[in-house]
Amino acid sequence: MQFSLGNSYTLVTNATPEEEALLHKWCNKEFEYYGLDFSQRPPRRTKMSSNLPYYKYNKFPSGWTGKFLVQLKAKGIKVAFKDIRTKPKDTPQLMSLLSTTTIPPLRDYQDRAVSKAIQSSRGIIHHATGAGKTVVTAAILRDLGLTSLIIVPTLNLLIQTTEDLKGFLGDDYVGEIGEGVFDPKLFTVATVQSVWSKIKRNDQELSNLFKKIDVLCIDEAHHINVAGKNKIQNTYFKIATMLDCYYKFGLTATPGDPNSLERELLEGATGRVIDQVSSSELIKRGLLTKPVIQMYKITPPQRFSDWQAAYKQNILRNGRRNAQIVRLAEQYAAEDKSVLITVTRVAEHGGMLNDMIEDAVFMSGQTPAEERKEILEDFGNKKIKILISTVVNEGVNIPSMDVIIMAGGGKSNKQTVQRVGRALRKSEGKSKAMIVDFYDADNGMLERHSKARLKTYRKESEFEIKEHIDVN
Repeated sequence: MQFSLGNSYTLVTNATPEEEALLHKWCNKEFEYYGLDFSQRPPRRTKMSSNLPYYKYNKFPSGWTGKFLVQLKAKGIKVAFKDIRTKPKDTPQLMSLLSTTTIPPLRDYQDRAVSKAIQSSRGIIHHATGAGKTVVTAAILRDLGLTSLIIVPTLNLLIQTTEDLKGFLGDDYVGEIGEGVFDPKLFTVATVQSVWSKIKRNDQELSNLFKKIDVLCIDEAHHINVAGKNKIQNTYFKIATMLDCYYKFGLTATPGDPNSLERELLEGATGRVIDQVSSSELIKRGLLTKPVIQMYKITPPQRFSDWQAAYKQNILRNGRRNAQIVRLAEQYAAEDKSVLITVTRVAEHGGMLNDMIEDAVFMSGQTPAEERKEILEDFGNKKIKILISTVVNEGVNIPSMDVIIMAGGGKSNKQTVQRVGRALRKSEGKSKAMIVDFYDADNGMLERHSKARLKTYRKESEFEIKEHIDVN
């Protein structure tokens, strides 16, 4: 059997039927999801399982190549390996670029990540929130000096990343694609939505740009996952594998647990983890603020077997739980602390808490971009003391944030890590970050979700956890 490594896919030739079957098995990624079970009346949401084949037309995503080679060797199967990629040549802009950049001196782990990225040509940079991933990205772009595309998930991140990279690399070298703007340059920042919409329209300008791209950087790369109707490959994965470029990097604080489906798919698109820095390491070095996790135990008035009913009655409409959220938010605000209340259900829970807290400001995905920017600035300056929101998980840099109240529950490791990370940045006069969460003791799904978040907190050795504080 022979593997021919390409930029996006590895071609398999001369494989026996048994070897083909083995690759099929490894590439059929199983997953679980919640869907409607129509065998029940009325139809109810229930956990289901299925799989997606990633071995098609005798090829598989190239990020799995190294892992498969190891697995095949362990089974005594010999594989001839050939790298058919062509390393891009330096661009004419490189020398002038190197003389104009203003990237600050790299920390040791940032320098290490940049060196590994350039040496490996692909891979995941797993750095905690606050580690300075934008600086790492800028340094990679500077050192390579090649035509690059930086994919971001939101408009907020498009604006922020473009501004940051312009500051590091210069206005003349940084362009953007998004919100009706198509202004590519040597380094182009683009929202995934804008790129995908142009792909669907067979946009010729984008097609011409894609042919020039040598470097792909995916910010918040954990968005590469199974999603959408019939659990098809989502747009991040499609774009990552569609771009036939030599260098591919994913940057994220939450790549997923090893051997999880989300990690598998991320590795397939961009390669394996090549560098890692945890929140605890950065806290030990004095680069992040140490968090104190307070878990308030709430015993719901009633247990429900149905998830929707449990969430509605024991979280959304739980008077004792909501009163505790309001009390704590107002208490911290009175101490001149900035308080972020994160909710899952925008209109219902966010609106309800906003009505209960006199001086709170409510911001949702429907809030206009300019208004959202103004709100975040006022919150960062502490003109707004209490902010209720669902949209500050990624790309929000507010070092002065003192307290986060996790009002919405949920079990997502990614969301928990992303939210906690918002409060860990250092600022003047800030000695610790307060994370308020709730242990919903209903002996059902809500309690399992509470345990999942608690498990996430316990993974970090520098997190101080005060759990199960009973609320009367």
